[in-house]
Amino acid sequence: SWDLLFKREHASRIARCGITMMDSAIDVIPTVLRHLGLDPNSTAEADLRKVEQSLMAIRPHIRTFSTGGAIEQLAPGQACLAFAYSGDAIQAAGRAKEAGQGVEVKYIAPKEGAQLWFDVLAIPKDAPNPEAAHRFINFVLQPDVMAAITNHVAYPNAVPASKPMIEPDILADRNVYPAEEDFARFFTVSAVPQAAERARSRMWARFKAGR
Repeated sequence: SWDLLFKREHASRIARCGITMMDSAIDVIPTVLRHLGLDPNSTAEADLRKVEQSLMAIRPHIRTFSTGGAIEQLAPGQACLAFAYSGDAIQAAGRAKEAGQGVEVKYIAPKEGAQLWFDVLAIPKDAPNPEAAHRFINFVLQPDVMAAITNHVAYPNAVPASKPMIEPDILADRNVYPAEEDFARFFTVSAVPQAAERARSRMWARFKAGR
């Protein structure tokens, strides 16, 4: 449950062995809104205040902020709870197992729901060599290339023809390829107006600073 992180009484107990928070307002704020039973895309000032109150309540118990460093925190056992991307946590689990130091890492999509996201390959309209960019995208989207990427980073891909080449344990892992019923708990977010984005950024800065 998200309660393990967002409820102060639980975070205070877990803090002793380390909590790592993703340094990403666009990921954390919608999730807190969802945890509070609010619209993850809300831009209402009152809702943002509720998010800030929730985050400030657990701020003393957060050891580190990191976007790409959750793997380094989790794998050696320097943190026992991390708000992180699924693939990062799964990669940390693999590294911990390889190290053989008794650290076990497991990714869990909280029962209240987790945010869905995806990466995009885009070509700027003023790119100096769009033909080369198209060739690169065509290369990356080949089934064998996408399968190799998924096998390495444990993130799913959007090329169905790659599935026969994906390692069976990765393909069967519902944390990588969720079952249809899992999607009912997930949510997506939309871009917010610039004024709301600025308000979120200011709130995030206050949260990180702890004041």
